[in-house]
Amino acid sequence: MDITAITQLRALSGVEGKGGHLGVETPPEAKGASFVELLKESIGEVNHLQQESGKAAEALITGKGGELHDVMIRMKESEVAFELVLAVRNKAIEAYQDVMRMQV
Repeated sequence: MDITAITQLRALSGVEGKGGHLGVETPPEAKGASFVELLKESIGEVNHLQQESGKAAEALITGKGGELHDVMIRMKESEVAFELVLAVRNKAIEAYQDVMRMQV
């Protein structure tokens, strides 16, 4: 997982600063990027990682270059990134369903 993904996760979870210490919540207008922007950026990064791992696997299979361990690392990175986005999506859907079940 790269540094931008870790930074995005910290931003989404409210964890600020180095070492994962919980920081004081700042007002939404002071936080910078919105959740939607972070989600779009994360999905774009996952897409990029999957495309790169596909290209690396294709290059290995066709004999155009690349090492097996490099291809395996790229594939695992894209798999982990996809699972992370999938988990965030599932939590968002679960939260939405919880809100919809609330009685007003």
